[in-house]
Amino acid sequence: STPDGLNAAVNASYSQLRSFYGREQLISLYQAGTDTWSDADQAGSNNREFGAYNAGLNPSVAPLANTWNPAYQMINTLNAALDRGPSVQGVTAATKARLLGEARFLRAFQYFNLVQTFGDVTLSLHENKGVVDTAVRNPASEVYEAIIEDLDSAVAMLPVSTSEPGRATRGAAQTLRSKVYLTRAYRDYSPNKQADFQAALTDAKAVIASTTYSLTPIYGDL
Repeated sequence: STPDGLNAAVNASYSQLRSFYGREQLISLYQAGTDTWSDADQAGSNNREFGAYNAGLNPSVAPLANTWNPAYQMINTLNAALDRGPSVQGVTAATKARLLGEARFLRAFQYFNLVQTFGDVTLSLHENKGVVDTAVRNPASEVYEAIIEDLDSAVAMLPVSTSEPGRATRGAAQTLRSKVYLTRAYRDYSPNKQADFQAALTDAKAVIASTTYSLTPIYGDL
């Protein structure tokens, strides 16, 4: 509920992304078990159940808990920022809008990972104020609606560019929203597939037309 607190909550949420993207479960969940991955000499790794689809692939395996738990820790931090942030005093309107826009983007980003991985998931959009010992699985269609609502706000609130590399921008939010629309339509969670496909195209074209981004001319330079 202070300027420093709001900034710290958003920064802390960025750091939580390392729990997924900086660990091996990203390979387990997104690559193992597909035609882009072979266990080879890594047959003794945490990915073996995901690659073999054997009895070891069950809800108790570590990569699933190590994805689920940090995600909801991050979401609860973002919920606190979004619940308290609008009333924060002592910060410029532009800075407040940027931080709240980043929080909306990050919450949408995290829920998008969850809904693609687990399907129906618990949709929590407000800070936990005490012990919560029950949970329900909201339909994936509701989760997609919440993701798009967050991204609509993020697109409206985020700047085109930022002086601090790595922070979410309007183009990042438009890019993610385009992918969300495509995924929702292809996964049959959409109330209107054609409208989603058109919305995805509109966002993609807007990012391209912004001239803020470009492809690397020589692939080898990457």
